[in-house]
Amino acid sequence: KELRLLARDPWLLSRVLLPVLFFIPAVLLSFGHGAPAGISTAIGAAMLTVIAGQLATNLAWITICGEDAPDLLRGAPVLPSLARRAKMFAAVVPLALLAVPIGVLAWLHPAEAVAAALGVAASASSSACIQLWYEKPMPRSAFRRRAQGAWLPTLGAIVVSLGWGAVAAIASQATPVTLVIALAVALVPGMLLVLLWLGRSREARPLYS
Repeated sequence: KELRLLARDPWLLSRVLLPVLFFIPAVLLSFGHGAPAGISTAIGAAMLTVIAGQLATNLAWITICGEDAPDLLRGAPVLPSLARRAKMFAAVVPLALLAVPIGVLAWLHPAEAVAAALGVAASASSSACIQLWYEKPMPRSAFRRRAQGAWLPTLGAIVVSLGWGAVAAIASQATPVTLVIALAVALVPGMLLVLLWLGRSREARPLYS
């Protein structure tokens, strides 16, 4: 249902994909002539990670919070946990499109592509979980106003995505020293996720329970 609704709303999809356009010039410049290979792969891995986080945030808000028919879900013969998993799945599936640039990176630098893939997975899952923890029922037409009154999950998702981007950039160098540094830096977004989970709103009721 969620995937069909996303496909039937091109305006909403354009709003979701709009942030990606701001990252395309940076990615292209990072692979330009004269750029060192290490810097290129680091920037590329970081950009892909941040893009995944932004897309997951927007798509998760649409599928989890932007529900136009919550009463139908409450009366549906389906377990609330199954509905949650289905909505999370619908939010993450479109991110499979990022497999194309990761595949290109794997053809050029296989080891660095692993760091980018792990960063994308961590950023996307973290951003989707934040939206789930701080779900706020709103109609999908309020997509532009989704951040109003919800500065904590919005800011948290951005900082976590940037943190995973830094981890992916450092790990993309694929040396023992950089891998150790990447593990240490990963504690920052990891601890922030724990704090966001502990401070999640307990007043908001799920739309489908």
